[in-house]
Amino acid sequence: MSFMVTIIPTRTDIRADGTFPSRRRLDSPPDRLDHPTMGTDEIMTDEQLDEIEERAARATPGPWVPVLETRGATGGGSCLLVDPVGTGVDDEIYWTRFIGQREVRSPDAQLDADLDFVAGAREDVPRLLAEVRRLRAALR
Repeated sequence: MSFMVTIIPTRTDIRADGTFPSRRRLDSPPDRLDHPTMGTDEIMTDEQLDEIEERAARATPGPWVPVLETRGATGGGSCLLVDPVGTGVDDEIYWTRFIGQREVRSPDAQLDADLDFVAGAREDVPRLLAEVRRLRAALR
């Protein structure tokens, strides 16, 4: 299995010859995640909730808006608008999926479903954290 990281160039990424590094292949998953994984039946500690909250706080503020080719977007690839109501700067995240050696781009229903999930998670995760903390406080 390989992983592909797609880099959308900014002016600082463009080389002197006008090209840019568009992607690099990772022959294996990264050595570590920025957070530990756990089973879904394990009780989360307050420290784990704090770590999730810190990751969410470091991410670009929401809402993130999915612009999906399977829903009529016409830009040639699905993306997430990560600053749709903020500065007005065109700030987008594009994903490319690799299944084995096959590159999958939009329009693709599964890729768009994943982007939809990530966009929703930007607002869902903080709300779920608040709900868990509220319920824990009510049980004390």
